Amino acid sequence: MGQTKEALKLYREVFLALPTPPAPVRLGLAFCFAKLGQSALARRALERTLSLQEDNVEALTALAVIRLNEDNVADALQLLKRAYELEPSHPATLNQLANHYFYKAEHAKAQTLAKRSYLASASPAIRAEACYHMARSFHAQGDNSSALQWYTQSGKERPEYSMPLFGLGQMHMSHNDNNKAVLYFERALKHSPENVETLRVLGHLYAETGKRALALQHLNRATELAPDDVGAWLEMAKLHESRDAPTALKAYETAAGLLKRSERRVPLELWNNIGVLRHQLGKLATAEKAYRHALAAAAAAAAEGGKEDGKEGGTQDARCATINFNLSRLAEQRGERLVAAEGYKALLREHPTYLDCFLRLAQCARADGHPAEAVGWLKRALEVDPTSADTWCALGTLQVARREWVAADAAFRHVLTKCEPHERCKRDAYAQVSLANIQYIQYVQAAGSTKEGQQARLDKATEMYRSVLQHEPNNVYAANGLGTVCVEKGRLQEAREIFTVVREAAAGCEHALLNLAQARRATPPAPRPGPSPRRCTPCRRSTPRRWRATRRCSASATAAAPLRCGRSRRGRTSRRASWPRRAARCARPSTCSPPTCSAGTTSRSWRCAAARRGATPTTRAR
Repeated sequence: MGQTKEALKLYREVFLALPTPPAPVRLGLAFCFAKLGQSALARRALERTLSLQEDNVEALTALAVIRLNEDNVADALQLLKRAYELEPSHPATLNQLANHYFYKAEHAKAQTLAKRSYLASASPAIRAEACYHMARSFHAQGDNSSALQWYTQSGKERPEYSMPLFGLGQMHMSHNDNNKAVLYFERALKHSPENVETLRVLGHLYAETGKRALALQHLNRATELAPDDVGAWLEMAKLHESRDAPTALKAYETAAGLLKRSERRVPLELWNNIGVLRHQLGKLATAEKAYRHALAAAAAAAAEGGKEDGKEGGTQDARCATINFNLSRLAEQRGERLVAAEGYKALLREHPTYLDCFLRLAQCARADGHPAEAVGWLKRALEVDPTSADTWCALGTLQVARREWVAADAAFRHVLTKCEPHERCKRDAYAQVSLANIQYIQYVQAAGSTKEGQQARLDKATEMYRSVLQHEPNNVYAANGLGTVCVEKGRLQEAREIFTVVREAAAGCEHALLNLAQARRATPPAPRPGPSPRRCTPCRRSTPRRWRATRRCSASATAAAPLRCGRSRRGRTSRRASWPRRAARCARPSTCSPPTCSAGTTSRSWRCAAARRGATPTTRAR
């Protein structure tokens, strides 16, 4: 940058000495302006150069690049055509034409032009660019070995060139090797610290590998450098979804606003995600508006005739099904259960395997006081998918509410032993905590049982609570249950410590707060110390008086009142969201290339409401 400014100063001295210099002087001046980011001045200098020398190939090519950056493709192609006609073997012109044909997916032409540029030039910068065009053309065709060869050659020609490093990072992303991809993108960012696309992709990769702070740092930098970059705002929203819903909503709304201001269509997935976050934050009226916008976007896309071989139509139906499910879920949350039930039934008529509709209909029936009808809906759901852990857990929860302990125990054990995927379901936290709660409740209610039988139930509950905490140390429901067990065993101090930790971790857990209050009430106060012996004085006896016996507090012998057990619900740290389940969400928008940006893992994120078996999955916004 310092040498560019010095060169610009020298060019200005030339103008002072010679007010009408030749065209090459103005061309050099244009290159300086372009290097300093002053594209308007660079464009004026190039236009003046061409007015003095119409056949200047370098000026034609450079002006074409500026036109391309301004999205004026038609003018850029005319300039490149003139330059090619004047000098068919000019390396810079050949590189720009190769770039154009790459974006038109005419890879054979792009490779031919790039190879001609590579052979015709002696400049390391131009040869490195030609190698890069070759590499990414092979990369787009799926020829990874040739792409790797040309990316490597590009780096050899010009080590500080960041684009081949970016391409190598993309290749490793496509092979799910995120650690190596991060290394290449970091090297690319070192050479181009203000490259917004590199910052965005690195932010995504850091988020995928659990480095949230670094991801946030890079995405914030990307949005500072390019406030109108939609992809950076979408990545920012995805990063905040699971922890900071208001910030995620603001980022999604910013992305939607940018698309509308640029007169581009807002994808229905983006509208749906905005609706879900508003729904989650209790903004039900604006959430409904967002869902309606999503349906309108789906109808507009269908009206444009974007159906190819019937595939787009099926995908579109699945997206609309998700949005309609969320609208029904919104009506249910408002207390309009009849409207919600009609919406769920309408979805089932179109998508008979939509499992979540059965679960919600069961919840509506349960809320209306019809447990038998709720069981019927759950049994129909099991006919669709007999290995659904969600359905079996919902059935077990309903049976617990009806005090059918044996049937509920069998339902939750079915989750641990027979549901799929087995490796994940065998440690299902919700089912384990529910089984432990059943053992505890039976222990409390087993008045006529033997002491050994009661102790066995209490030990089983303890073992299950501890098993959950070993795999999920932050599970507040298992911790609360373990605290109740400690109370029953007389370990009040440990119970108080557990309830205190649970209250601090989950302020909304009423059971832990009530249990803590009862545990404090049941804990005996510390005994008062006795009086110290008086010293002997000359006027009294030389021997000290006897100590008085310390009085015992009568409250120490009182037994603790039985504490309420925190019933297992779909908690914040359980694998699935709380049952009844909340509104679902389409797959999150993804912007990285190649397609490795997923909804991500989220421990308790809003999931897509598409049926697990039989329904077409939703697609992501591009």
